[in-house]
Amino acid sequence: MSEGPEPDRLEELETRNAHQELALETLTRSLIELEKTVAAQAQQLRRLEAQVRGLHNEPGDGAPPDERPPHY
Repeated sequence: MSEGPEPDRLEELETRNAHQELALETLTRSLIELEKTVAAQAQQLRRLEAQVRGLHNEPGDGAPPDERPPHY
Protein backbone atom coordinates (compact mmCIF):
# COMPACT_ATOMS: atom_id res chain seq x y z
CA MET A 1 0.00 0.00 0.00
CA SER A 2 1.12 3.48 -0.74
CA GLU A 3 1.02 6.11 2.00
CA GLY A 4 1.38 9.12 -0.30
CA PRO A 5 -2.23 10.14 -0.97
CA GLU A 6 -3.58 9.50 2.55
CA PRO A 7 -1.70 12.34 4.37
CA ASP A 8 -2.68 14.75 1.58
CA ARG A 9 -6.29 13.66 1.86
CA LEU A 10 -6.24 14.02 5.63
CA GLU A 11 -4.76 17.50 5.34
CA GLU A 12 -7.41 18.46 2.78
CA LEU A 13 -10.20 17.22 5.06
CA GLU A 14 -8.75 19.10 8.02
CA THR A 15 -8.53 22.27 5.92
CA ARG A 16 -12.13 21.88 4.75
CA ASN A 17 -13.24 21.30 8.32
CA ALA A 18 -11.46 24.45 9.49
CA HIS A 19 -13.11 26.52 6.74
CA GLN A 20 -16.52 25.07 7.54
CA GLU A 21 -16.10 25.82 11.24
CA LEU A 22 -15.18 29.42 10.40
CA ALA A 23 -18.15 29.74 8.06
CA LEU A 24 -20.47 28.28 10.69
CA GLU A 25 -19.19 30.69 13.32
CA THR A 26 -19.68 33.63 10.93
CA LEU A 27 -23.22 32.52 10.09
CA THR A 28 -24.04 32.06 13.77
CA ARG A 29 -22.87 35.60 14.59
CA SER A 30 -24.89 36.96 11.67
CA LEU A 31 -27.99 35.10 12.82
CA ILE A 32 -27.62 36.46 16.36
CA GLU A 33 -27.35 40.01 15.02
CA LEU A 34 -30.43 39.49 12.83
CA GLU A 35 -32.39 38.14 15.79
CA LYS A 36 -31.49 41.27 17.77
CA THR A 37 -32.56 43.48 14.87
CA VAL A 38 -35.89 41.66 14.47
CA ALA A 39 -36.57 41.90 18.21
CA ALA A 40 -35.84 45.64 18.21
CA GLN A 41 -38.07 46.19 15.18
CA ALA A 42 -40.88 44.18 16.74
CA GLN A 43 -40.66 46.28 19.89
CA GLN A 44 -40.70 49.48 17.83
CA LEU A 45 -43.72 48.22 15.88
CA ARG A 46 -45.60 47.52 19.12
CA ARG A 47 -44.85 51.06 20.34
CA LEU A 48 -46.03 52.57 17.06
CA GLU A 49 -49.20 50.48 17.09
CA ALA A 50 -49.94 51.71 20.60
CA GLN A 51 -49.39 55.30 19.49
CA VAL A 52 -51.74 54.86 16.52
CA ARG A 53 -54.40 53.28 18.74
CA GLY A 54 -54.01 56.22 21.11
CA LEU A 55 -54.51 58.69 18.28
CA HIS A 56 -57.71 56.93 17.19
CA ASN A 57 -59.09 57.02 20.73
CA GLU A 58 -58.40 60.73 21.32
CA PRO A 59 -61.11 63.22 20.47
CA GLY A 60 -60.02 65.05 17.35
CA ASP A 61 -60.18 68.71 16.49
CA GLY A 62 -61.67 67.90 13.08
CA ALA A 63 -65.18 67.05 12.08
CA PRO A 64 -66.76 63.78 13.16
CA PRO A 65 -66.25 61.03 10.59
CA ASP A 66 -69.95 60.93 9.54
CA GLU A 67 -70.26 64.65 8.95
CA ARG A 68 -70.09 65.85 5.38
CA PRO A 69 -67.54 68.50 4.50
CA PRO A 70 -68.94 72.05 4.08
CA HIS A 71 -68.72 72.03 0.26
CA TYR A 72 -71.57 69.48 -0.10
